[in-house]
Amino acid sequence: MRDFFILTITSCLISSSLAGFAIDFAGSNITSAQFSCLQSNGVDVVISRVYSPDGFIEETGIQNLINAYNGASFLGYNAYITPCVANCSNNVSSGYDQVSAVVNRLNAEINKVNNMFIWVNIDISQPWSKNQNENREFMNEVVLALFKFNGVFGVISNNNSWSTIFGADYNVNDIAEYLIWVKWNGKQVGVYRVTAKMDNFEDLTTDWVPFGGWSSPFVHQYAGGITSNKCVPGVKLNYNYFADVNSGPLMNTKVQKSINKRRLHRFNRKQYLNTVFL
Repeated sequence: MRDFFILTITSCLISSSLAGFAIDFAGSNITSAQFSCLQSNGVDVVISRVYSPDGFIEETGIQNLINAYNGASFLGYNAYITPCVANCSNNVSSGYDQVSAVVNRLNAEINKVNNMFIWVNIDISQPWSKNQNENREFMNEVVLALFKFNGVFGVISNNNSWSTIFGADYNVNDIAEYLIWVKWNGKQVGVYRVTAKMDNFEDLTTDWVPFGGWSSPFVHQYAGGITSNKCVPGVKLNYNYFADVNSGPLMNTKVQKSINKRRLHRFNRKQYLNTVFL
C-alpha cells in the first residue's frame, strides 16, 4: 500500500507565503523524469484528472500522481474529476456512485484518502441536461458524497458554465468554498509577483464575474490547452496561479472537517434534501 497521497490539508495546495503555480492535465502519461523537469521549471502543485467525463476511472491519471510523487517534491498532489452526466461507459450514472468509485480506486493505491484534495470540474462542454433542477440534483449527490468520503473539496468552473448548467442562484460555496476560476485571459489574476518592492498584486476583480456564491476565486486558471517542447512535449497543460493565503485548505484537517460538517447540515436544509450522507 502506498502512502504518498496522505497529504495534510496544510500541504495539499500551498505552503508558501508567496503565490504559486499549478498545472492540471488529463489523458496523457507523464513520467517521473518529466515531473522532475516540471518542478525544476517552477511548478508547485500538480492536479491530475482521475475520472473521465465518458464515465470511467482514469488509470493514467492515477499513475501520473504516482509518477509525480516518485519524481519530484511538489507542494501539493491534487486530483480532479469531470463527472459523467450522460451515456456513461461504466453505466454508473449517479454523482454519488461516481465519487465513491474514485475514492475506492484511490484507496486501492493508498491506505488513506481522507486528506487528499479533490476538485470537481463543471464544464458546459459536457452534455448536461437542459433541466437545471436535474443538474442540481446530480451536483447535490456529488457534493454530499465528497463530504462523506473526503471532508473537503473544491470546484473548477466559470460563470458561463455554472449559470447555464445550474442557474445563477445555485450555490454550494458555503461548503465548497475553494474555486478554480477558469478564465483563459492570459492574466495571472490574484498573484503576488516577486518584484523589487514585493508589492505587485493584480486586481482579483479583473474580468471576474461572481457566481455560485463565490465572491472571488481561490485559484485562477488563466490559460489552457498549452503545449510546449519543454519537459512534456505534446502534452496539453492548463496553467493556474494561486494567491498568497493563510487559511482555507491550509487549515488543520480535524478543524476543517468539523467546520465542513456544520456547513453540510446548513446546505441540506437550504437545498431541501431528503438524504444526508454522513
